[in-house]
Amino acid sequence: MIDLTPGTEQPPTRRKIILALKHHGSLTAAELGDLLGMSSMGARRHLDALAREEWVRFEVVQRGKGAPSHLYQLAPRADELFPKKYAQLANELLGYLAAEQGNAVVSELFDRRAQNRARVAGSHLTGLPLAERVAGLTALLNSDGYLAESQTLEPGVFLLTQHNCPVCDVAATFRVACSSELGFLHAILPDAEVTREQSLLGGGQSCIYRIAARKETPT
Repeated sequence: MIDLTPGTEQPPTRRKIILALKHHGSLTAAELGDLLGMSSMGARRHLDALAREEWVRFEVVQRGKGAPSHLYQLAPRADELFPKKYAQLANELLGYLAAEQGNAVVSELFDRRAQNRARVAGSHLTGLPLAERVAGLTALLNSDGYLAESQTLEPGVFLLTQHNCPVCDVAATFRVACSSELGFLHAILPDAEVTREQSLLGGGQSCIYRIAARKETPT
């Protein structure tokens, strides 16, 4: 279960709904009920309560020839439910540093952070096959609050999705924080091509990376 920011506690069922919407983006009450093992009516009651408190919003969409459906998703306010690692303080301090010593120093700090994260992750993952490293990397990212999941698209090709970014607010001011996330993945997966297909800062629901094993060049 997610650890919500202090002061934003929710009952267990609502916490499950919030996490499900964070993972899946948009769901109907029926889809949410199927996902959580409850009736669509029960899910709708919780969703209506969350909507009244502005944690959830919905839009009416037409699917097929039947009646329109209510499609629920997290409202902007719900972003405060997920800790952001003291982003305001970090932005302030980095701003001072950039003003006094230039943006290159800030870039160097994020490079060092990526390298250190890669060393720590490498101590757990080095020597493992790519599939096991992707799985282990997903677990490590989850321990850091990324709400990550990975899936195998085909042998040697994986999709890594991060539903939450603990440094998103910092990256909105210092974009190098976002590029360092990609640098970290390159460092920990040197035998794979890693490309970012979607990002939170780019308006996406999640940060999504495609990981593909490099093909060996014939000798």
